[in-house]
Amino acid sequence: MDVYDETSPILVIPGYEEKIYRLYGQIYDDAKADLIARSLIPSDWESLLFHLSGFTGRVYLIAPSPLSKDKLEYLENQKFDFVLKPDIDWGYNRFLLIRE
Repeated sequence: MDVYDETSPILVIPGYEEKIYRLYGQIYDDAKADLIARSLIPSDWESLLFHLSGFTGRVYLIAPSPLSKDKLEYLENQKFDFVLKPDIDWGYNRFLLIRE
């Protein structure tokens, strides 16, 4: 949270998880956590490109792990880089990616 730029959107796939992260922000009860919670945007793979077209600067993406080869290539083509990547590639882990 220390390096987060509050002008940057955070896209969340699957979109329903945005509510969970928003709740974490409320529980954390911190001004920075509130800024992050207000930057969350629910998305899915089908509408990701549409959401990305609305932003020209830095964009964060929270995506489920593991990702298929097609989805990894898609994110690479969209210029995303990994910020956080789980060590174990199974279960309900999440990736944090950034596009500058």
